[in-house]
Amino acid sequence: MAASYDASARACHAARTGGPARCDAADPISRAVIGEPSSPAQGTDPVGGARRAVENLLPVTGVTRSSDYFLKTARLGFRRWTIDDLPLALALWGDPDVTRYIGGPFSPKDVTEKLHGEIASMEAHHVQYWPLFLLEGDAHVGCAGLRPYRVHDQIYELGFHLRPAYWGRGLAAEAGQAVIAFAFERLGAEGLFAGHHPEHGASRAVLERLGFRFTHEEVYPPTGLRHPSYLLMRPGSGHRGPASRRP
Repeated sequence: MAASYDASARACHAARTGGPARCDAADPISRAVIGEPSSPAQGTDPVGGARRAVENLLPVTGVTRSSDYFLKTARLGFRRWTIDDLPLALALWGDPDVTRYIGGPFSPKDVTEKLHGEIASMEAHHVQYWPLFLLEGDAHVGCAGLRPYRVHDQIYELGFHLRPAYWGRGLAAEAGQAVIAFAFERLGAEGLFAGHHPEHGASRAVLERLGFRFTHEEVYPPTGLRHPSYLLMRPGSGHRGPASRRP
């Protein structure tokens, strides 16, 4: 299962349509979704060759030790992105199946800038979409984590991007539960925002399983569609209104 939709996708979309050339994943007004497998395109596949090249050339494991993990679940370990993780970033965000609903496919330059954005987000806000690994074997499965959504309200954006080989295993929900606990217990977050492409029924199911409640729809520029949006508030907060929107 892949997750997809965030600030860097909007920035990359703007760059390709005449806007600023920077694809910055640290944009504080961002949102993400959990996605689902997509059907193969009919006819020619202009990005298939690039996908296969990435899969053939890049490893599925990083130089990762169990001591690198700052957060663990029964099957997953979370660590922080470094500049040396570019091969892993290319294997993840260079895959059109992962990025098709967030403005992809992304070029190697897009992916490089996205990785830099994640690192910058960690430095500025102490959160990012952290790289995920299986505890057994250290295989890289994707990323999951947080970005600031409305800083003054202590609301973060929750998102997942999983490599296709690991869809359908319940890893998105498992990672999501850990990220939610981290946000409320360690960051003191008041709420979490998430959204999904309107065609992703699997996204809705995972968000609902995690306890998110539908609040409104927002236009997502890379798709031009109104994306369902959800909110999960800190237990006991009593908040029932929609998620705060961009200022």
